[in-house]
Amino acid sequence: MTVVDRQDFHKWLYGRTLPIWQQFGIDREAGGFHEKLGADCRPITSDGKRLIVQARQIYVFSHAAICGHLEGALEDANHGFEFLIAHYRSESGWCHSVQRDGSPLDSRRDFYDQAFVIFAMAWLYKASGNRRALEYAAETLAFLDTVLADNVSGGYGEGLDSNGQKLQLPKRQNPHMHLLEALLALHDATGDGGYLARAAALISLAQDRFIVDGSLREYFTENLRPLPSTSGRLVEPGHHFEWVWLLHRYAELTGATDDISDLVDLLYRFAVNHGIDPKSGGIMNQIDCEGLGIDANRRVWPQTEALKAHAARGNFADDPEASGRLHSVLTVLMRDHLAVGGGAPGTWLEHIGVDATGIIDVMPASTLYHLVLADAEIGRLSNCVEDPC
Repeated sequence: MTVVDRQDFHKWLYGRTLPIWQQFGIDREAGGFHEKLGADCRPITSDGKRLIVQARQIYVFSHAAICGHLEGALEDANHGFEFLIAHYRSESGWCHSVQRDGSPLDSRRDFYDQAFVIFAMAWLYKASGNRRALEYAAETLAFLDTVLADNVSGGYGEGLDSNGQKLQLPKRQNPHMHLLEALLALHDATGDGGYLARAAALISLAQDRFIVDGSLREYFTENLRPLPSTSGRLVEPGHHFEWVWLLHRYAELTGATDDISDLVDLLYRFAVNHGIDPKSGGIMNQIDCEGLGIDANRRVWPQTEALKAHAARGNFADDPEASGRLHSVLTVLMRDHLAVGGGAPGTWLEHIGVDATGIIDVMPASTLYHLVLADAEIGRLSNCVEDPC
């Protein structure tokens, strides 16, 4: 196996991939961002535009603008921002999706989506200083607190359907994790310590409810107990790694390393011991709470979350094996997903089987969020480059 380094990944991302998405992934005609590109890099426009894609792409181009490696990136972020506020905002939260031209498609207000709006607003404010972004972040947090907050079991409900009624179970840990990410981004952008206090409450919730018998569960009952079914035993190694990175980031911002050390060690050990496919070295999609494989196929995003976790461990936990793990995952990511034959330079294989052959032959725009953030964090934490990323 040819070992690659962070610079190979960075050059692939900024030299090949983001220029493709800047050219083909922005809907210059109707506004906003396209959902996905085909293997020929042409947009696929048949399924409307989800809120999460708009929010994640605002983040991508905001972060690229901060890095200074992509000319016109801030204008592209603002292009998405204007489409977002014109077509997704409602009197109570942000709707799930619209048609290509911005007309309504799905008006449910999903907690997961709302978290990414907050995250996008934090990064747009950091990139541009546009205080409207902070106002929308505050508005969205108020919606969560007044409409979706669960004052009995803790955390938040799943959202509202198109009629304003509560979305059905199961409850998920995933949107809570991304709200934590958004709160840390808001603190980083503004210096407001109140966001860290809110982040601490979510970490406590994860420790008390989401992490059960040594593993992070995904799906829960109304009172935040794991579902009494196979779904309640399901574990995603990528989310273990994501929490590891977030907990280290929280400790970095607060100095509370001792408060999170046992929790982060537990999550990291479980993911390293059970989440890696022994044949390929890649991160598997799903396992169960005892570490047994459920879905050994591999998507891009668990690989990027492992990169962030290994970088954080190497930087903050003085883990002598973390650097080797990082380079191993990076090599597998480039070999099996990014630098593969058959596609145009800068394209990727989103979802592959155990034999590394493609399962999905389109590129979702939502994956760029994972790629850009992983590149930035392994550069920042590993001191690989001297730039704002």
